Amino acid sequence: MTKHDLPPLPTDTALEVQSVKSLAALDALETDWDRLFRRDPDANACLSHAWIRASFAARPERGFVLAVRDAQGTLIGLLPLKQRLHWSRSRRRFETQFEAGGRLSMSPYSGLLCDPTREDDVLDALASALAARPWARLSLLYFGPEPRARSFGAALEGEGIEVAWRGYRDPGDQSDKLAAALIPLPERLETFLGALPDRGLARQYAAWRRSNGRVFSAHAERGDALDTIEPDFLEFFDAACPPGTRERWTRYRPSLETAAATDRLSLAWLERGGRIAAVAAHLVDPDLGDTLRLFSAAPDGSDGAIAGYFLTLSVIDRAISDGGMSYDFGRDAAQIARHFACEHRPGTYLVAERPEGGAPCLDPRATGAALDRIGGFLDRNRIKDARAACAQLRTLHR
Repeated sequence: MTKHDLPPLPTDTALEVQSVKSLAALDALETDWDRLFRRDPDANACLSHAWIRASFAARPERGFVLAVRDAQGTLIGLLPLKQRLHWSRSRRRFETQFEAGGRLSMSPYSGLLCDPTREDDVLDALASALAARPWARLSLLYFGPEPRARSFGAALEGEGIEVAWRGYRDPGDQSDKLAAALIPLPERLETFLGALPDRGLARQYAAWRRSNGRVFSAHAERGDALDTIEPDFLEFFDAACPPGTRERWTRYRPSLETAAATDRLSLAWLERGGRIAAVAAHLVDPDLGDTLRLFSAAPDGSDGAIAGYFLTLSVIDRAISDGGMSYDFGRDAAQIARHFACEHRPGTYLVAERPEGGAPCLDPRATGAALDRIGGFLDRNRIKDARAACAQLRTLHR
């Protein structure tokens, strides 16, 4: 679908941008949100109402949404954001900082929703609304798609905000974490296996499939089994996987919890001889037809590699049988994705900052939290920081 496939909404310049903060207000948006989600061809699973609502639920004070409506009251744009109070040691001041809203749950994608026939108007309205708010830094990791991200960056620059585009590489293998690797799924598994670049892997998987699970046995559970199966996974990580696997699981767990809360988490693993050989967790979105990898783990070495490949193929096998449209490797599998016929799509990391001497860098509504932080400074004898912070608040409320 392109924007030309949709009838245009009435054009006008009287757009209203509302800040939606409470969970009750977010719930009231659900019908309009879902309608906009279906209308936006660039929507991703991490921008659905269910995902953002679940992301905000644990820390509602940290999230808000900028909602754009036209003169008729139609919802035509949404930008979910996360806010935090930051103490800058170099500048010795408090700062209000924004991030992509889905980062409250470590979402592998971010972005915004908009009616495709009003995209330029929505981006300009959001940039103007942000320029009118007090903040110091806006960080949008995994913002996509790239053309929309670049247009939004240009709109922010038009408001006098400095915009930079950052890279993001895995600290281990230095792979590009911004690039997405995904596979459009055909209707039949045989077609998929026939297109695999690794012909040996295709033959091995087909033979394993015919053997009805000889050597490896495949298992799957829904997200409500997360707490039950987790101890077995952790034991496997510690005993058989590379160092840091448990820590990586902990880092990604908020996204697993969010997927489980939306009833879209699928846990899959292979066993060999009654012992776990590979693990993966996916977000399965029935509306978009996407299967999105959130986490995977397997031992080092050739045995671990083949277990990881077979587990990936078994999940793809199931997605095809369920009528899925695509398999997305997410941010977790730069090495394994190389063995598949993937489409590589660039992502972006937009960082915007206020020029020095511009608008206030601290939202007055963060005063209570700032006072709590000052108490912590005093407890740790950080007298200079406490004095600087008090001076900043005094100026803010003058």
